[in-house]
Parts: sequence; C-alpha cells; structure tokens
Amino acid sequence: LQAPPLAPALATAIGSLPHTHPGDAAQLVLRVHPRFPAAPQLPARTPLEGMVAQWARALPEVSVHPDGSISVHGTGNAPPVAVFDDEAHAGLLAFLDAAASAEAVPPRVKVQIAGPLTLGMALKHCGVPARQAFRRGGEAARAWAIAVEELVQARLPHSALVLFFDEPALVAWRSYDTPIEHEAAVDVLSGALAAPACPTGVHVCGPGDVRLALEAGPQVLGVEVAPTLVDDA
Repeated sequence: LQAPPLAPALATAIGSLPHTHPGDAAQLVLRVHPRFPAAPQLPARTPLEGMVAQWARALPEVSVHPDGSISVHGTGNAPPVAVFDDEAHAGLLAFLDAAASAEAVPPRVKVQIAGPLTLGMALKHCGVPARQAFRRGGEAARAWAIAVEELVQARLPHSALVLFFDEPALVAWRSYDTPIEHEAAVDVLSGALAAPACPTGVHVCGPGDVRLALEAGPQVLGVEVAPTLVDDA
C-alpha cells in the first residue's frame, strides 16, 4: 500500500548535484530526505546528464554529442523513443537501485525531467521552426513522463512518485520576445503534465513566468522565494 504522494511539511530537493559517483549521490539524497528523496542529476559526472542532453535524446532526429550539445537533422515526425541509458541516466538508475535495497524503502520519491518548453526552446535554438520545435518538445516530454512513471513503478512498487518538469525556459515568457504565444505555451505544458497518472509539478527556475506555469495545472509548483511572488499571488 503506497503512502500519499504528498503530505504537509515534506522536504525534498530539485536541480542537479555536484557528485561524480552515482552511488554516492543516491546515498546522500536517501540519507538527508528519507521521506521524500529526489533522484539526482549529475552533469558534473558527464555532460550527457545535462538537462537537454539527457532528455532530448528521445527524438530520432536529435543527435547528442559528447559535450552535451545537440544537433537536429531533418524534420522529425517519428514517435519519440524514451529509453534509459546507463551513461545519461546513471544518477536516476543508481538512485532507484539504492532506494529499492534500502532498509526502509522511501514512501514517496521525486524525479525530474526536462519540461516541454525547455526542450522546445533547445530545438528552436538548433534551427527548428518554433511551431515544430515546441510540438516535438511536448512529444518528448510526454514520452519520458510515461517512461519514468513505468520505471519507478517497476523498481519501487511501494513508493509513490511525484514527477517534476524542469522549466528554465519559462524565463522567456517574462519578456516581450516570447517564442510562442502564451496560450500555446500553456497548452504544450499542460499536455505534458497530463501524460502520467502520478502527481506532477513544474519547477520555475529563476525569474520564470509563474502565472504560465500555474495555468498549465500542476499539482505542485517549485519556485524561488522572492518579492516577485507577490505579483503572481
């Protein structure tokens, strides 16, 4: 029987860790956040665990290079292939192994993936037209959301999952030069949030557009505590 995914006053984490050994990172999060540990991302270990490199790889038209950069070849319409890689997802896989073998299996876990707007922005920077870029970013994020949920259910059947979409690209919607219209961005993000059955959240990095994130309908919102939150309340 799973514990409720969320409960008052839970502490967890978001963002990457500086570790270069996946096992050490996994043990740290299990020790400091035993009730709600967060699967670590380890870009210092390899650029392939960088936010875009780790998740854009699901798109067949995307090539991920050893330095973590990506390039896009042709116009992609083939379905994303969300396959976990021992190198690119070492932090996540080590965490699931450690949690499954822990003396006390955590009642709930948090995993984060790149959000559809952030993936879409990365594709746009590679020259993909905006409409196509955000459509494909949304497809990739939805595919990974479902794959992560299935992986956690298989490895940790007694732990509840909360899945976060990391969206540093929301900063762009605070400006007047938005890559796609506000409503279109809400649709892209809400589509990804609706893909898994587990509770979902959005991490608004820095001065991102909190209102856009809220309109997309997450169950949890990760924000930095700052005076600007008063404007969005």
